Amino acid sequence: MSEDKNQSSSEKLENSGFIAKFTEISVKVGNWVYLRSLRDAFAVILPVFIIAGLGVLLNNTVFTWIFHGDTLTKVQVFGNAITNGTLNVAGLLVAPMIGYALAKNKGFDNPIAAVAM
Repeated sequence: MSEDKNQSSSEKLENSGFIAKFTEISVKVGNWVYLRSLRDAFAVILPVFIIAGLGVLLNNTVFTWIFHGDTLTKVQVFGNAITNGTLNVAGLLVAPMIGYALAKNKGFDNPIAAVAM
C-alpha cells in the first residue's frame, strides 16, 4: 500500500500546512484589540451570567421537583427575581466594561474616563 492510503485525514491536514496556517490566522484574529476588549469585558461580567443561570436552573428543575400548583408559582417568583435582576444588572454593566477594557488594552492613562464617557 502507498503511504497516502495509510495516512489519516488529520495527518494529511498537518502535512498540507493547513493547521499551521489556520493557527497563524487565529492568533492574528485573537490579538485584535477590539476582540480582546470584548473578551475581557465579558470575562469580568461572567459571574453575573452564572448566577442568572443558577436562577433558571432553580426555577425550572429544582423547584418543579419539590413544589406543585400554586405553591410552585409563588416560589418561582424567587428564581425569576434572581434571573431578571442579574441580567438587568449585566445589561447595565456591559457597555462600561467594554469601554474600560478597550481603554486599558489601548494603553490609556485613565481608563475610568472611558467608562464615564
